[in-house]
Amino acid sequence: MKKILITLLLLIGAIVVKAQQKTENDSEYLKDKNKIYTLVQKQPEFEGGKEQLYRFISKTLKYPTEARNNNTQGKVVLMFVVEIDGTLSDVKVLRGIGDGCDEEAVRVMKACPKWIPGKQNGVSVRSIFSIPISFTLDSN
Repeated sequence: MKKILITLLLLIGAIVVKAQQKTENDSEYLKDKNKIYTLVQKQPEFEGGKEQLYRFISKTLKYPTEARNNNTQGKVVLMFVVEIDGTLSDVKVLRGIGDGCDEEAVRVMKACPKWIPGKQNGVSVRSIFSIPISFTLDSN
């Protein structure tokens, strides 16, 4: 009985030490303010949610003349970093459609108001976010 109790206590002690090491490692991990997370526990979001984001985009987006003249339509996929303070940086085109649409999509995201940053273990962190922006011509 004593052997079982001692073994059980040693096992519990090992688990507690591992959990403490993991917590210490996580907090060390979060000390690097320059690290950019690709996956976070709480995703960054536009103030007001997706509906407000798409409202902002549709209000701010100007269909490029060249794209309109060439009947260019489709989705431009952007990737950017949501900083700890909610600003957006490093806006890049992952997939473009050309004729000025790529540049216009980047311009709109750079004009975007601050976001709510992503969080890891309750701490705001820099994180990657991607979004498609649609360019469609009205058939009217």
